[in-house]
Amino acid sequence: MSISLGTMSKILPSEKLSVFLPNREKRLHFFGLCYTIGSDCYSTTIPVRKSCQKGAAYIVNIVRSASAGTMESSDVYVEIEPGVNGLEIQLESVVQGQFGDAIRGVVREVLADCGVETANIRIVDRGALDCVIRARVETAVLRGKEDA
Repeated sequence: MSISLGTMSKILPSEKLSVFLPNREKRLHFFGLCYTIGSDCYSTTIPVRKSCQKGAAYIVNIVRSASAGTMESSDVYVEIEPGVNGLEIQLESVVQGQFGDAIRGVVREVLADCGVETANIRIVDRGALDCVIRARVETAVLRGKEDA
């Protein structure tokens, strides 16, 4: 059975979601969680990940050292720590000759989207795709920011 939740363009943190289910359906699978339902209508608080968004109108302060990723092939290891002189990016990559500028560009773009203006970042790339680099940098920022 598929359940239509209607048009939800944005779900805010702690927003309640109500779903009507026919009497015969007693389980709701939503965001990877399964809820057992005792009545026809069930409300739940949906945890929403706080992520970086393009055009951030705020500044994020990195207050602790944080890391994300692994040293495995096709992955990237990212370390971020508080900085004093803008963004300092140190890159070690097996494909630095071909893609070093592109990797730095992706890192700067993610940091701008996250609102980070001052930080020291160390990137150890083992041939990761752009989407992996973006995810690892964003995760490191979220782990190292002020209200994490």
